[in-house]
Parts: sequence; C-alpha cells; structure tokens
Amino acid sequence: MHGGKIFVRGTFPKENISQNIKVQALDDDDKKELDEYIKKYCKYFNKDYNEIMQKPFKKLVAATSRPYANLYTPN
Repeated sequence: MHGGKIFVRGTFPKENISQNIKVQALDDDDKKELDEYIKKYCKYFNKDYNEIMQKPFKKLVAATSRPYANLYTPN
C-alpha cells in the first residue's frame, strides 16, 4: 500500500497485515465518507444498510510516507 486508505469490515488475521500497513479506527470524517459508500452500495445491490453496519469497520493506511523506499534503494 503506497497511499490512500482501505476500509475493511469485520475481523481479519493480524498476520495478513504487512509491517508497512497500520490498522486504525475510523474517525468522524471516515465514518461520513464510508456511510456514503455503503448507502450507494445498498441502493445499487438492494442490500440492508443496518445489516452491513452491524460489523465494525477498520481503516488500513500506509505506515510511512514511503513504505517501499527500501525496495528500490537502500536507506
């Protein structure tokens, strides 16, 4: 992961997360953004919003501004 963020619903094994990734709780801006996506998803695919929101979401972000710097040149 080089930039941006990924929202993940539910739980996942910690060993599946690279050292270059941080797992964070959603802040208010994230919740607002995610809410818009979930509502659109539910409308398009005829899904229940409340059912989807029953499981908590986490946010995955890059741990540093240059997570892959060592792949190309030594630090």
